[in-house]
Amino acid sequence: MKLENQVTSLEPSKSLEKFRVKQDSMWMWVMYKLWKEPQIWHSDLATDVKITCLSGKRVYAYSAFTVAELGEMLPAYPPARLERQIGFNMRFVKEKHSNVWLVGYKKLYIDDWWKVEEAKTEVEATAKLLIHLLKNKSITLSKIK
Repeated sequence: MKLENQVTSLEPSKSLEKFRVKQDSMWMWVMYKLWKEPQIWHSDLATDVKITCLSGKRVYAYSAFTVAELGEMLPAYPPARLERQIGFNMRFVKEKHSNVWLVGYKKLYIDDWWKVEEAKTEVEATAKLLIHLLKNKSITLSKIK
């Protein structure tokens, strides 16, 4: 399996950084203006480059989290808040023509799922779940390990 399928893609990585999730991953997306595409580097290399300028151009680096790293950030139980009790579910659906991960969110004690998102990989589904929980203030940074 390609490394790109085992870590968050660039956009969710940027979103998690905007939510101030600690940029502590084994892998990093590194972007440099002269490159056509961002590259995945081991964090030992990327950390040194992150604060360095190459030829006067800024280098950007974002954590490319693995599914295990994201899983450690998720709460053990769905967050329960009286005004917004939310449950979530992730599952893999194998079909004839495509395989997809589904992430569903719902208010507890209501049968219908009110939002379902699709993702091609488990890591992307987990990233979408974490971003959703942060965006809707269902969890806070202090609750993330």
